[in-house]
Amino acid sequence: MSLATTSFLVDVRRGDLASVKRVLAHQPGVLHGRSGADLRTPLHVAAEVGNHLMLRTLLQHGAGYAVPDAAGEVPLMLAARQVRAEDMDCISSRPCPRTRAWPQCASA
Repeated sequence: MSLATTSFLVDVRRGDLASVKRVLAHQPGVLHGRSGADLRTPLHVAAEVGNHLMLRTLLQHGAGYAVPDAAGEVPLMLAARQVRAEDMDCISSRPCPRTRAWPQCASA
């Protein structure tokens, strides 16, 4: 795992939205990085900590919502454990095919 990916995952876990947006503007590929042995993506990390705004931001930048980690879990499964329906709705939503706009999540 690269230093950029490690740093990005730390920013996601801390909920540092400004840093995450700044990194995504300059290094969009870091969005698809994976953590060590558990192979979690930034979206897995945001779902695990229950950060709704971070989930939304990562999804808007193209995070893979159907990418399993080493245990075979997708981010929606981690969000479900947080018992936050709005997070699950956010992950399972899709942009409108006609306008490409994302539906508004409850706390967005």
